[in-house]
Amino acid sequence: MKTLDMARGLVAPDMDHPMGTPGHANNGFNVLQQHCAFFDQDDNGIIYPWETHAGLRQIGCNFFIALLVTIFIHLIGSYSTLPGWIPSPLCPIYTRNIHKNMHGSDSGTYNMEGRYVPVNFENIFSKYPRT
Repeated sequence: MKTLDMARGLVAPDMDHPMGTPGHANNGFNVLQQHCAFFDQDDNGIIYPWETHAGLRQIGCNFFIALLVTIFIHLIGSYSTLPGWIPSPLCPIYTRNIHKNMHGSDSGTYNMEGRYVPVNFENIFSKYPRT
């Protein structure tokens, strides 16, 4: 899948920014890949468990919760993103193939091609408001 061929596949529009975030460089990634790239600490397109753990710690998770979430994410999500069929003992997640990790319980914020669907994102907040 070539992300450059996807209409509006590289921007994440919202109610206030219909053309996406001004000044944000997408680096040729679709929005789902951009979302996951936060965890790719060395920007090589591969997310290793220690990078996920560091990212979760950066957003405020405590050490043990981050460890459990990291193990869960990489054990479940690694194999489907690998470029081949041979499993890797390091359980890496390849951002290029992250669209292969879509599952039935997703919110629909990203479609099966990794495109951002802003109306589904807004629906989360209208369906589950805090106030």
